[in-house]
Amino acid sequence: MGTWLTKFCILVLVFLYQISAFAQYSILNQSGDIRANALSQTGVVTLNPTSAINNPAHAALTDFHQVGLISHPYIRTSELSFVSLHSSFKLSPKQGIGIILQREGSTHLNEFLAGVNFGQKLGEHSSLGIGLSMISKQFPESKNALGLIPEIGIQTQLFPQLTMAVLLRNPIPIEIQKGTRFQSDYRLGLCYQPSKGLQLYFGGQKSGTLDPDAHLGVEYQIVKRLQIRFGAKTSGSFSFGTGILFRKNLIFDLLADIHMRLGPRLGIGLNWLF
Repeated sequence: MGTWLTKFCILVLVFLYQISAFAQYSILNQSGDIRANALSQTGVVTLNPTSAINNPAHAALTDFHQVGLISHPYIRTSELSFVSLHSSFKLSPKQGIGIILQREGSTHLNEFLAGVNFGQKLGEHSSLGIGLSMISKQFPESKNALGLIPEIGIQTQLFPQLTMAVLLRNPIPIEIQKGTRFQSDYRLGLCYQPSKGLQLYFGGQKSGTLDPDAHLGVEYQIVKRLQIRFGAKTSGSFSFGTGILFRKNLIFDLLADIHMRLGPRLGIGLNWLF
């Protein structure tokens, strides 16, 4: 246990360094781990999830305790970046909790989010999760914004090869500061597994006043410890990545995606399972 506590403390130190080294702006909704982002943010539905960052329902579906670190630097926009520290813990075979800390933004806006979620299994392959996050936006030339973001998610296996998930984030905005209200975000995901090692992800997202966006992702396991991933969105962004498993308890994920306006972006993710 002491070894894992040491690793967790190291991750916290890296996280604090990242948020002090980058000025960041919440120009995109970047919630999700590296695997999900490589699959064009279809992580609301995930087979064999290792964390609860994509959907609070996953907190009950993980098989291990987990601590992870995510970093997203942009190549063309050096002032824009994203960093996240997340963890999930099994309370029992049917229950789990997740904790998320993340920071993103630019020199003009800085956003910090801290959240916790809880997942409960409803069946062997189904679970329900709820979460609550506090979000703070810092405006250099005006007042800051503070809000609470509730969310509810569910994931269930419809057929042996087809899994569906739904995530409702901020469905009823909670206004704790007068005149400050954060947008709602709705996501739907489907995962079809036609054969062992191949997973096809389909997703849809509606955020605030933005037009609905459709997502497509493909994940293929080349060998036991190596996966490759591809993704695309109707909004015009593309992504690809890879996942490498070391010693059964360390997962190293890489991401490269292209945004039509912000250009290329890299992503690095580390997950310790214990």
